[in-house]
Amino acid sequence: MAIKGRRLTMPGRRSKAFRKSAKSRIMNVELHTEAFNKDLQRVLKKAEVKKEPTLRNVMFFLLGEVIKLTPIKTGFARGSWMPYLREVGGAVPGAGKVTANYSRAAEKEGEDEGSWDESKSGRAFTIKVASHVPYILRLEFGWSKQAPRGMLRPGMKITRRKLRQEFAELFR
Repeated sequence: MAIKGRRLTMPGRRSKAFRKSAKSRIMNVELHTEAFNKDLQRVLKKAEVKKEPTLRNVMFFLLGEVIKLTPIKTGFARGSWMPYLREVGGAVPGAGKVTANYSRAAEKEGEDEGSWDESKSGRAFTIKVASHVPYILRLEFGWSKQAPRGMLRPGMKITRRKLRQEFAELFR
């Protein structure tokens, strides 16, 4: 990797190996998401819980874990995960954790880079939360020394573990 000005470039970006690596990383996230969704569907189907509040609670917990795991330099990337929590009244975890370069203004600016959508189509209820920070995929795949394993995948593992603990009888 070489840094030119403020832009990070990788040698061989257009190489077959680079494209294959990027493809396998996306596949890795899809596999984690698939397993996470299977566990969540099992809980919603077999447990006697209301779907929408349960999905919201799971999303709060997952986002809380992702925010805690997001590396903090200025707070910009971390802020991009917060709009959903702020909009629906959830507390933002890890508010006291800052670094030398941290700026509340950068975190607030990062919130503009996040988006969310809650929709209901027939019986399907969906919550989508996204970070549009340009370097969020780099952070997810080990670019930061603070979070070499990323944030989303470990966050989903922690949330899956919590789901399995809370509804242990469904996973026997």
